[in-house]
Amino acid sequence: NAKRTTLLDVVQLFEEVGTSPSNSIVQDTNAGAALTLVMDEIEEITHATLLSITIETML
Repeated sequence: NAKRTTLLDVVQLFEEVGTSPSNSIVQDTNAGAALTLVMDEIEEITHATLLSITIETML
């Protein structure tokens, strides 16, 4: 159903979604901790964006 299928659904067919990129970042420094916060925020924004776009919207 093009009205219900989101771009996130399509991405999940090919890639694991939901794994935090911050797992591989060393947080021993202030820079590492700041980078982790930025990357987590980017991940949240990307997830919300992909969830909001349906196949019907793209067509």
